[in-house]
Amino acid sequence: MKNKIFCSCAMLCLLIISAASGYNWYRNSHKNFECRTDEKTNKKAIDAYYEFLNDEQEVYVKDEHLNSLSNDAVVPEKFTLLYNGQDTGIEISTYVQDRRYDKNGVLVYSEFVSDYYESEIEIPRRQWVLYICTPFLEQQIFPVKDLIVDEDTETLYIYRETSDVELIEKINLADKYLETETISELLLEDSIISEYQLPGDGKALSDLQFKFTSIENGEAGYVLKGEAEGIYKDTGEKYYIDWEWNGTTKKEKITPYILEKWDAKKDKDIFDKCNEIFDRIEQGDWSDVPPIEGMEYMWGMNGTEGDWIRVDVNQDGLPEIISQCGNGQWTENKRPIDLIFSWNKDKVELVYTDLIDAAGFCYYSGNGKLIYEYQALMQYASYSQCIFDVKWKHKNLHTLRFDREFSEATCEAVMTFYSVRPKTNDELKDNPDNNYWVQEIITQDQFLENYQEMTGVDYIKDNEDWKSEFQ
Repeated sequence: MKNKIFCSCAMLCLLIISAASGYNWYRNSHKNFECRTDEKTNKKAIDAYYEFLNDEQEVYVKDEHLNSLSNDAVVPEKFTLLYNGQDTGIEISTYVQDRRYDKNGVLVYSEFVSDYYESEIEIPRRQWVLYICTPFLEQQIFPVKDLIVDEDTETLYIYRETSDVELIEKINLADKYLETETISELLLEDSIISEYQLPGDGKALSDLQFKFTSIENGEAGYVLKGEAEGIYKDTGEKYYIDWEWNGTTKKEKITPYILEKWDAKKDKDIFDKCNEIFDRIEQGDWSDVPPIEGMEYMWGMNGTEGDWIRVDVNQDGLPEIISQCGNGQWTENKRPIDLIFSWNKDKVELVYTDLIDAAGFCYYSGNGKLIYEYQALMQYASYSQCIFDVKWKHKNLHTLRFDREFSEATCEAVMTFYSVRPKTNDELKDNPDNNYWVQEIITQDQFLENYQEMTGVDYIKDNEDWKSEFQ
């Protein structure tokens, strides 16, 4: 009996030593995602460790301490960012708030690598690094342009760009090897050019962006959704598409954003129905409006009381209803917009909210133009005549702004005034840096004159806080 116990203990010790040595070897050899391989020796090391865990849970299931140790990943307080196997010198902390996934001993952290990080080597900026820990291994994935985690299926989806192609990939977080599978090559530029029938040969767009929006799981499988945008170089116009990937059919679906136009005579029924719903919204009845996830509390408040106007702000021919009760600098001319409701296909939706930030806000000026104003701690102010595009984002038509900087030479504040406008089509013909704006320094008098033309009111009268800065 003693010999059997001795042999069992010896075998267990051997398993622990084998798993530990395999763990350290694998961990040290596979810190960078790009260096991962599928060598059989690596998988054997992982298999040996998990076999040990299974045996441990069967034999020592009553030992809570050992059992908890076997299931939890050991997470360091920080890790060093690697790029192409090189140490960048950037140390990133593993804060709880940066944790994207925490289940069955697998932890996924993310950090946005902004321009503020100082690196010892050249690295991509404004992209994510993912740090994945399991009880057995750790991984970095960098650079990543966007990511989304489906906790129901324990799957991580990432969007990243290689030297010649953009990829949508997935990692099964329940898989002990954490192997990566490419599910789609994302041809953003080709998709936008094709859907909008734009002239171009593959280099017609700039500022291409993509982000995941949601995952829908059903009996037939999953549908991964995202949206993309890009600027057409010849005109400076921005175009949007919705992207879907069907996990069952393995096919993608691209849908362009086309602004639907309405006519008061031809579409009288739509106008009447829309106005009826707007009337109820003004009375605090939002029951016709589908709630937005995370903002359901506003429907419980039974709407908002305040100053309502109806204006066609997106130039589709059909007016929107706008609440002017937002945060910001209130004057006789300025009534900050906090809510916009608009007709979309067959219903009215809440399409725009601005409920918190008082530094930047939209309002309708005295001459009926939509203005976006932004100020920063008495150092900077800008005023843009704009419209809303098809995605309800500000599209600036003309911007006036100034910077207020302290001069060490005179010990006084110096004001510099600017006028910013979009480039014309002729100017865009020679635009190698893909800059779509012309910025010109103007005088104080020109600034005041242009503001009066833009808003219909006197600047000093409309902005008392800046009065002392103007001579």
